[in-house]
Amino acid sequence: MDLIWLVLVAGSMCAAVLGGKADPAVNEALRSAAGAVETVLDFLGATCLWLGLMKIAEHSGLAASLSRVMSPLLHFVMPSVPRNHPAFRAMSLSVCANLLGLGSAATPLGLKAMEELDDLRRADAGGEEDSDVASHAMCTFVAMTCAGLTLVPGAVVALRAQMGSADPAATVGPAILAGSTAWVTVLVSDGVFRLGDARRRRP
Repeated sequence: MDLIWLVLVAGSMCAAVLGGKADPAVNEALRSAAGAVETVLDFLGATCLWLGLMKIAEHSGLAASLSRVMSPLLHFVMPSVPRNHPAFRAMSLSVCANLLGLGSAATPLGLKAMEELDDLRRADAGGEEDSDVASHAMCTFVAMTCAGLTLVPGAVVALRAQMGSADPAATVGPAILAGSTAWVTVLVSDGVFRLGDARRRRP
């Protein structure tokens, strides 16, 4: 991947120089770099905010309550994860954030859940490092997250309203339908692939 990016950047700069547009290309590169720094700083602030709120949720008991509500579903699709494991709390909060359309909250919570699932994978493997192989639970959680089930697409509604849409909430129904279909498809596919993997591993 690094080689691909190197070829793209080097090729673009060579084309700009040969086309007599070196100065605009350099100015745009610098402007994009500054914008990237601003984006990272904004994301860092949001990440710190939501991780802090997660800690508050843990100490207040909210995380445990959400974990109990989501526990039946998560345990059904990820039976290898113990119900009292910290990963359940992080996954529950991440799923709830996605359902509410809070993408900025779901991202750090999802990363925290993956860390907990990775710790569980290492414990099951006897502490051996094997970063190239993800557990079934990790794959299932990533698939659920990527499916993008959202009951309240607040970010999309806000963006449509900001752009002057006459009916900003018109996409709520289609978004729920598309997300539900994607979620069911992902979970069914995950179950099928998991059964296939179990049969291949069976002696």
